[in-house]
Amino acid sequence: MRPQLLSWLFAAGSIFGSSSAFAGVAIPADVSVDVGASQSSNLHPGDRITFTVSATNHGPDVISEWAFRSSPIYDELDIGSASTDCFGQFFVSVVDLENSYYYELNWYPPHQPVQPGQSIICHVSIDYTAYAPPSYEFGYSLSSYLTDLDPSNNASYVELTRAPAQAPLPVPASSGPWLFALFALLMIAAYGGHGPSRSRQIPRSV
Repeated sequence: MRPQLLSWLFAAGSIFGSSSAFAGVAIPADVSVDVGASQSSNLHPGDRITFTVSATNHGPDVISEWAFRSSPIYDELDIGSASTDCFGQFFVSVVDLENSYYYELNWYPPHQPVQPGQSIICHVSIDYTAYAPPSYEFGYSLSSYLTDLDPSNNASYVELTRAPAQAPLPVPASSGPWLFALFALLMIAAYGGHGPSRSRQIPRSV
């Protein structure tokens, strides 16, 4: 899916997400979610991170419906730069907090039977921004309208850490005296080059 399509799906995300939000679907299996990142440390603004999201059906029954949502994104990641290879529905939703808001990246795989032991994988690429704090956790979890047999493994997060700021080069403690000595030498040289000149008489032969 191209990044520009994500903005078109803002409204679709709200509609699609709300259609099942109050259904309370119970999954007759144990679902685990795992998230990895192509880079998670020493990050600079503009670095592109690819997250790998994998979901596994641990059984005992077949899963016919499941969905996943990301952790809140305020401005730590650039929503407009997002791209994905996730199959099914992938869209951005906006959560209004009255005085502020945040985004979620939602993934709804097709309603196809997922056998016990089977996993599905999705890649989400997005740019890191200058507004991210020194440490920020991003991840995915099973959508809130779904419940499974073991909720303890329904979410996974990756800690993203910013590269440390480079400190200015220290000034040597002895630089003061050395600079003074250099200045004195320059003054002496300048005076010697412009001081009074003495004429030299050339002896004449008689």
